[in-house]
Amino acid sequence: MEEIKGENIVLNCEMMESTIQIKYKGFICEVCNSVYDQSRKLKRHMRIHTNTKRYKCDICMHEFKQKGHLTVHRRIHTGERPYKCDLCASAFVRVHALRRHMTLHSEERPYQCAVCLSEFKHIDILKRHMRIHTGEKPHKCDICLATFKESNELTVHRRKHTGEKPFTCDFCLSAFTRKDTLNRHIRVHTGEKPFKCNICESSFARRCLLKVHKRIHTGEKPYICEVCASEFTQNGNLKAHMRIHTGERPYKCEICTSGFREKGALKKHMGTHTR
Repeated sequence: MEEIKGENIVLNCEMMESTIQIKYKGFICEVCNSVYDQSRKLKRHMRIHTNTKRYKCDICMHEFKQKGHLTVHRRIHTGERPYKCDLCASAFVRVHALRRHMTLHSEERPYQCAVCLSEFKHIDILKRHMRIHTGEKPHKCDICLATFKESNELTVHRRKHTGEKPFTCDFCLSAFTRKDTLNRHIRVHTGEKPFKCNICESSFARRCLLKVHKRIHTGEKPYICEVCASEFTQNGNLKAHMRIHTGERPYKCEICTSGFREKGALKKHMGTHTR
């Protein structure tokens, strides 16, 4: 860390066809040449390079480089949400989260994709959307080198390597790698079926089951056999059908080695050994 006192730091800025020299007194970082007008700002900046984490949470011992980051983090433990929406009473831990939330109350979508013309309320959502077109997967697993478009996809993936299952069911203590998987599992215990058919009022625990169900009403059969052109409402039914053509019998009886195309047929067969 280099402190420049009483001397001029000269920065050259090209503006149009001329070069302007800006002179002022300040503090410069020896690592990346960033310049600050106060020594305390330079000291705080240097923690980026040194990885010094001076501020520790007294509840979970998590460490932070800046005091402000610790202040925000502690709200996870206290439940404090000081930034409140005037329109819907939602509250947030960070001020920028409130600002982002406020756009939900606006119809404005100022960020447009140059490829497909889709419009978005936030520039970061547009940036993530662009990866659909570019195929970019910037988040890489340091264990198996698999790559992902989203950081949260990488976080979930790494749990395959670590075995971590942070989401636990309060009913049966089953554990899961993803929160949405836990939410679906809990419906087994509660019997909740939040996805309702708008035609016959049938309800389902999972959205995908509702989607398949609605094909009964529409007649849609999107899965087609390449051999005989038979059509099916579900991909699983097509896979089972294909075994007629391939002769595959993946479900084996452990007692007599009989093979079956479908799991249900094996289960029915096993009853013949228990009579």
